[in-house]
Order: sequence, then structure tokens, then C-alpha cells
Amino acid sequence: MFYVTSNEAGAEECASGIVEEYKSKMPGAVITPLNHWGKHEGNGIALEGKMLQVEASARVVTIHQGRTWVVVVEFVPEEDAAKIDRDLRVISDSFEFVKN
Repeated sequence: MFYVTSNEAGAEECASGIVEEYKSKMPGAVITPLNHWGKHEGNGIALEGKMLQVEASARVVTIHQGRTWVVVVEFVPEEDAAKIDRDLRVISDSFEFVKN
């Protein structure tokens, strides 16, 4: 999922709210800081744990270029990770900001 804004504070507020929601739904999750998404530098976290008794991972990362900010949210149940991880990598590695 992507949230796009031209406001840094709005992007950070959006990302923070999403992270807090995941933390509440994945109590005890292992949290790792992230400093990139694909080839883009960013700020975020990865969570690994259980949501509703299902092993899963979530990543929430804020990236930007110029005045465009994007909050990227990925959620993958562990049982689907082998099928989905490659596709998520293709998306993150090929993502480009486009000037309007």
C-alpha cells in the first residue's frame, strides 16, 4: 500500500499511526529499524511476530524525493512469504518518482 503526500509532517504522522496500529495488533513483535526501501533511502521499521495467531511480517517505510513523500506499507503472512517476497522486491527495486 502506498500513501503519497507533498507534506513531510503528514507523511511522518501517517507512518507513525500505521506503526502504532501494527504494534498494538502484533504484541511482542521483534522490531528492526529500516533505512531504505529498495534503492531509496528512507526511515521506518520492520515488525515480525504474530497477528491473530498468524506469523507475519510488516514493513512501514517513509521515502521522499523533492516535495513528494511516500509511506510504503507491506504486510505478509509468513505462510505466503515465499510466494510474495520476490514480487515485493521487484516493486521496491523498480519504484521511481516521476516529476509532474
